[in-house]
Amino acid sequence: MIALLMLSGCVGDLADNSTDSGLNLYVFSGQDAPRSQDLVEVNMDSGSSLEWDLVVVNITVDGGPSQTCGEGNETGASCSYWDTPSNYWEPGHFITITGDCQDINNECEVEVHITKKGDVPENDVVIGNIMVFTE
Repeated sequence: MIALLMLSGCVGDLADNSTDSGLNLYVFSGQDAPRSQDLVEVNMDSGSSLEWDLVVVNITVDGGPSQTCGEGNETGASCSYWDTPSNYWEPGHFITITGDCQDINNECEVEVHITKKGDVPENDVVIGNIMVFTE
């Protein structure tokens, strides 16, 4: 289990209702999920709290096509993520992502992209991009 932080988001004034005009930095880390039916876990190591309604999670497994993950049991999604019971993703909390690893030994390279939705799709900002190797 190795996680490489490829990009931590550095974006100006993304916090909702913020009067601070400084930068909000997000740092994420990942690891292989402990249960075999799960793919990876992604932890928010630092950053401002994010409302779940503003979070979009995409994964790419072994260089395949990008997949947008649904929240929980959302139907029609090829992958899903399970979050905390609160309304926010906060530093120190992780999400568990389920999806398919086609390797017979369940060894895959999973790239995870975390996006914060803006007021309009053109204002969406990728705030995290990590690579996790499953075993």
